[in-house]
Amino acid sequence: MNANLGASTGTQGQAVLAGSSPAVRTMSRTILMTRTFLWLMALAAVAVTGCRPHYEVTLNNATKISAFSKPKRVEGFYVFKGVNGEEVRVFAGRVQMIERK
Repeated sequence: MNANLGASTGTQGQAVLAGSSPAVRTMSRTILMTRTFLWLMALAAVAVTGCRPHYEVTLNNATKISAFSKPKRVEGFYVFKGVNGEEVRVFAGRVQMIERK
């Protein structure tokens, strides 16, 4: 008499649940691994983007410029990296305020 009630033995002596096929078990495992991977990627993306501070440079005419590096004053200009990663130079007399966001 078989000790595994409701289960039969597979081709290699493995216990197989009634009504489940190898394709269904493989698909379930693949879906679980995919979901886990997507959650880990989402968590990594939030961690990477959440840690990087950026600055907002407000000019005298109320124009706001986003800066992804801390603006430094060099020879009468504020120099920083802009949104696209290029270097931006703004005359210091035009800058009203610099805020860290």
